[in-house]
Amino acid sequence: MDRRGDLAFAAVVVLYGVALVVATALQEPGPQFDPLGKQGLPYATGVLLMIAGGALALRRLRTWRSETSNIVYQEGVEDEEGYPASVFGPILVGAVLAAYAISLPFVGYLISTPIVMAAGLWILDRRQPALLVGLPFGFTVVVFLVFSQVLSVPIPVGPLTDVLVDLNLIDRVR
Repeated sequence: MDRRGDLAFAAVVVLYGVALVVATALQEPGPQFDPLGKQGLPYATGVLLMIAGGALALRRLRTWRSETSNIVYQEGVEDEEGYPASVFGPILVGAVLAAYAISLPFVGYLISTPIVMAAGLWILDRRQPALLVGLPFGFTVVVFLVFSQVLSVPIPVGPLTDVLVDLNLIDRVR
C-alpha cells in the first residue's frame, strides 16, 4: 500500500472542512435557536475538520523522512482461513443501509429496523438465531420507547400508526 494516500486523505478532510465553512458563510442563518450562535455548529464542525486534517497531514509529513520508501511492507495480517477479504460485504451493507433510508418513511421504524439489523448481522456472519432475532427486536423496541415515550421524539411508524395510537404509544398527529 502506498502511504501517500494518507496525505491525500488528510488533504480531502481539510478541503471538506473549508467547504463546510464557506457553505455556512454563504447561507442565510435560519430562525432556529443555536446555543453556539447563529450557524455555530457548522462553523465549529468545519474548523475541527480543518484542524484534524491538518494534524493528520503534519503527522504524515513528519514521519515521511524516517521511512525508506512510500510503500508499506508486511502491514496487516493474513486473511483468516476460509474467510478471505472481500469488497462484497461492505458494498452489500451499504446497499442495505441505502434501502433502509429510502424505505423508513414508508415502512416505518418498527418494521424496517429489525429487518435491516438482522440483514447486517447475517452479512457479518453472525447467524445464531437468538442473535439474529433477539438483538434487532430488543434494540428496536428499547430505542422506540426511549425516543417516543421518554424524549417525545416523533418516529415514523408507517402502517402501524393505528395500532400504536390505539395503544396510546403515539399521538395521531405524527
